[in-house]
Amino acid sequence: MFGFHEFNWLMPISMAIFWGLIFYVLFSGLEKKVGVESPVDIAKRRFANGDITAEELDEIKKKL
Repeated sequence: MFGFHEFNWLMPISMAIFWGLIFYVLFSGLEKKVGVESPVDIAKRRFANGDITAEELDEIKKKL
């Protein structure tokens, strides 16, 4: 009487929605994770960590 053949159109639509959600979840946060840091920001972070001295920081800023 009633079978799956009546909902044959539902499978491609549900698969498209499923894969669309998977791609959205995977790639929506990609821009946030891949942050572009300027060289000066990297130097400031290294200075804050104590990796470089204040003189080295000033020299980097002058060069850039």
